[in-house]
Amino acid sequence: MSVEIFENAISLDDREEFLRAQKSGIARTYLRANRKIFEPILRRILTPLGIELNDYYGAILHYVNPAGVHADGMYSTDGTKPSTHTILIPLAVMPIGSETHTVYFEQIDETEEGLNWHGYRRYRAAHASSDTGKIVTDYSELTNLSSEPFDMEIYKKYLSFMDYGHLEGLSIHKIAKWNFGDVVKFESNRLHCSSDYNKFGVQYKNHLLFKALM
Repeated sequence: MSVEIFENAISLDDREEFLRAQKSGIARTYLRANRKIFEPILRRILTPLGIELNDYYGAILHYVNPAGVHADGMYSTDGTKPSTHTILIPLAVMPIGSETHTVYFEQIDETEEGLNWHGYRRYRAAHASSDTGKIVTDYSELTNLSSEPFDMEIYKKYLSFMDYGHLEGLSIHKIAKWNFGDVVKFESNRLHCSSDYNKFGVQYKNHLLFKALM
């Protein structure tokens, strides 16, 4: 599976429903904890795309700073269920009309620990709420690293918020612009990160993000 983008898959009304839920205080609340609110909307959006909504874990998220290179992990937060793919639905970017992207890399994290933030704490899938104390400083555990230098022009345009060295061994799979109405599906263990949206004046962005569980 690669990164799939379903264009114009969510209506303005559904998007506004998610944003109203966020404003009412449900933001960062697990979607499963609010099934009566979210599940009918999710099924209405995802079923025509051929995406099954069985078990899942996720929330509406609010970010003011770009996220570094990471994978979403191969398990649920409690480490009990494998994850197959992640669904991302852009909801808002402020100021309105500002541009932001998600950068997806060719590299896949197949380690059991799941989350793999470069330079950040790593969390084991079975104990996701407990800091293991391990700092991830390279991608030596990945098996599909690139031997080519990372594209400097892409770095300058999209990724200058992080050290260039954080991209050593990585290569680009897709750079996807956030378009409202789109639904993005990708492997939960595919490395990805935000673009450097702060330098273009973006104050924050909101999106719905959840992992489909087996």
